[in-house]
Amino acid sequence: MDQLAYYALEPALSNRELDSVPLAVNCTGIVSLTRDFSNTNPTGRRDFYLIYLIQGEMDLYVNGTYFHFEPGQFVLLPPKTPFRYNNKNHTEVNYYWVHFTGSDAGKLMDELKIPTCTPADISIQDHILRAFHRLFDEFIQPDSFFALSSSAHLVTLCTRFARAASGVRTENSKSWMLTKTLQYMNRHYKEDLTVSHLAGLTQVSCGYFRVLFREVTGTTPTEYLTSLRLKNACTLLYQTNLSIKEIAASVGFSDQLYFSRVFRKHYGTSPLAYRKENCSFSF
Repeated sequence: MDQLAYYALEPALSNRELDSVPLAVNCTGIVSLTRDFSNTNPTGRRDFYLIYLIQGEMDLYVNGTYFHFEPGQFVLLPPKTPFRYNNKNHTEVNYYWVHFTGSDAGKLMDELKIPTCTPADISIQDHILRAFHRLFDEFIQPDSFFALSSSAHLVTLCTRFARAASGVRTENSKSWMLTKTLQYMNRHYKEDLTVSHLAGLTQVSCGYFRVLFREVTGTTPTEYLTSLRLKNACTLLYQTNLSIKEIAASVGFSDQLYFSRVFRKHYGTSPLAYRKENCSFSF
């Protein structure tokens, strides 16, 4: 069944080059077609065009170069890039797309190092689809914050494509496997967290968890937890008048003397001295 979801404030704004703002979304949407179709633009658009293929296969020509466009791939076309695409072998096609512009659009793409004019394979990432739908929601109920919010959602979307293209924090990456566990550690750092418990959250063995953790974070689970506790201790030393004993207990150290030894080893000074050196006010 054919389905087109098209989101734009006005049709006249759907293909514009805009230098008066850093970033702007011209239009976005979803294409789902069961019939044969093609789209040709021999001179290219005036804005950036990003296509993310979810289902089916397409013949894609960019600057006259042919690509076999497959599900799980995306392509970013800069302004004024000639292109043509059509569904392949009468297949059903489903893809997400967005057009955007702005004075900083090109700079953002350069900083994110998103490949252009060539399809990049990132597989089908649910979190990217969710980012698209959040962008759609901005067009469904636009308000006085639309320009700012839609551009923020676009940055999030493009960042997710960049991470996926570089293999960083995709849903299939090792980094992604640890995301929920690291979130848990940051919320429960003052509790007695064992490697066995953390490995269970990651759904891997203790041995593999240790290897995975070091590969992703560059440190061990114990070192990471200690560093996390000490960073929060520094915040309490700076922002509160709690005693050293109270701070130690607040971040997960039951022994004040041990806390002080670990703190000195990590920062080269005592907790009390740290407070005196960094506190710009008195309680």
